[in-house]
Amino acid sequence: MNDNGFPQGAVLVFGGSGGIGQGVALEFARAGVPVAVGYRSKADVAERVAREIRGEGVAATTHCVDVTDPA
Repeated sequence: MNDNGFPQGAVLVFGGSGGIGQGVALEFARAGVPVAVGYRSKADVAERVAREIRGEGVAATTHCVDVTDPA
């Protein structure tokens, strides 16, 4: 455990480019947890979220993920 209460590592937040997902990504970042921001179609918004996280000194990346296709 880190002193922020989370296990060592990073989180992948699906839907991190908007709404609840964005809020979750930012809260993890505020706790000092590195965040992988997952998005389906809003790459520009996801990158803005990641830049905001990196601006706080926390590692952040963006990843295009589509979990709507079961294949």
